[in-house]
Amino acid sequence: MRIFTFKILLVPDVKYPKYELIVIFMEQKINFSKENISNSELLEFEQSIGYELPRSYKKFILKNNGGVPDNEHFDEFKLSSFFPIKYGNNTVEKTYEIFKNLIPKGYLPIADDIGGWPICLDLNKWNTYGFVYLVHMDGPEIDFVAESFEEFLGGLTKEYI
Repeated sequence: MRIFTFKILLVPDVKYPKYELIVIFMEQKINFSKENISNSELLEFEQSIGYELPRSYKKFILKNNGGVPDNEHFDEFKLSSFFPIKYGNNTVEKTYEIFKNLIPKGYLPIADDIGGWPICLDLNKWNTYGFVYLVHMDGPEIDFVAESFEEFLGGLTKEYI
């Protein structure tokens, strides 16, 4: 059984003058983050890839810009690191270029597991928008991981469950 602690935050929506309720599970400590990026750099990145990122992932990346979480286990796999949007050797864009023939269209690599397999966000505008998947490099297999970035982040633990 998983037990989650959570905070409820009111986050202003950038496009519309309203507030949206976002639940962020378990504060994750992230080490070795790259230099912070600005809102305008993040918007420029979204425009370059042609997809809008989920708000929870934007909030995470603006705070951390990649890095290694203290809690690195999720079910049966171990997370290696989150890729930064900008700055560093293994950015999201560079990783996408490496894996673009293995990753389905509309999937964005945001992290990898210890085997080097990319963990991706589905950015396609349908009912799986924002879902997280693990893409196998040794074949066309794709494993469902979580229904949202929040669920993925909140499901990271110190040890395998």
